[in-house]
Amino acid sequence: MEKRLTENKYFKKGDIIVYEGQIDSGIYYVKKGIAKNIESNILYGDGSECSHRFFGFLGSLQNKRTSTIVAETDVEILKIDFSIIQNDESLYTIVNDVLKEFIEIVLQYENRIDSLLEENKKLKEKLKGN
Repeated sequence: MEKRLTENKYFKKGDIIVYEGQIDSGIYYVKKGIAKNIESNILYGDGSECSHRFFGFLGSLQNKRTSTIVAETDVEILKIDFSIIQNDESLYTIVNDVLKEFIEIVLQYENRIDSLLEENKKLKEKLKGN
């Protein structure tokens, strides 16, 4: 059976999605619901309290999970098999280019957010002075 690059996976609240030490090369994208890293308490998913939707980058490079992730709610996940990307040079190049562009976009947003926070701080200080 041929390995697929992506696979949709479903977990019920309380299910372990991946566990620390597990042999696995997946990168995970939480499409629906919330997942939690039990070591760091970081939340992944579509909730406002979540900081990210992706997890598993470090573990995919090591082919071994570095943390345990559990489903805080019912969760739908897209698992991306990084071993397929690593073993296909043309696909690896495309993914690498996409990730570089994605990082640039994230940095632009972070810089804009920092700028807005600074403007907000100045406005609050100005209002206090009046």
